[in-house]
Amino acid sequence: MLNEKTVNKKEEKAIELLAVLIKLLNDNGINGDYKEICKNLELSKQQQEKEFEKQNILRNSPEYNELSEKYKRMKREQDEKIFSDDLEEIKAEYLDCTAQSIDDLGEIFCIARILGLSNIEAYELVLKLQNRERDSIPVIGKVGSSKGTIKDFYSSDELERLSKDDLDNPDILERAIKSLSKLHR
Repeated sequence: MLNEKTVNKKEEKAIELLAVLIKLLNDNGINGDYKEICKNLELSKQQQEKEFEKQNILRNSPEYNELSEKYKRMKREQDEKIFSDDLEEIKAEYLDCTAQSIDDLGEIFCIARILGLSNIEAYELVLKLQNRERDSIPVIGKVGSSKGTIKDFYSSDELERLSKDDLDNPDILERAIKSLSKLHR
C-alpha cells in the first residue's frame, strides 16, 4: 500500500513533467495553461477527425469517383499521345525502326530520356548497345585483369565496351548511366 510520502513524490514528479511539457508547448507557439492546452488539443483532434470524415465522404461520392476516373483517363491519353509523338520523331529519323511503342525501346531508352537525352540521342544509345551486344567479340585482356571492374566514371569508349553481362550488374549500370549523363551535359 502506498503511503502519503510516496504519493506526494509521484504527484510532485507528475507536476514537474507537466510543467516541462507546458514550457515545451509554449516554446513552440502553443500557449496557455494545461487546461487551455488540453482544450485546444481536443479541438484540434476533433477538427482533424471532421476533415478526415469529409475526405472519406468525398472519396466515396460518385462525383469524386467519376472525376478521378476522368482525370486518370485523360492523363493516360496525354501520356500515350506524348509517347506516340516521341516514337514518330524517332521513326522519321530512323526509317528502319520497328518499335510499335516506346515500351519496345526498353528500359535504357526510358532511363536516358529521364536523364535528359533527346528522343534521337536515347534511341541512338539503344542502337549502340544493341549493336555492341550483337557484334561483341571477347577481348583478351591483361593477365590478372578483372572483367566488369566497377569504376566511378566511364569514358565514352569504356561505355561502348561494356557488355550486356556488365550492364546486368546494377552497380555498373548505375555508374554507366551517371557517366552517360555527365558526358551529355
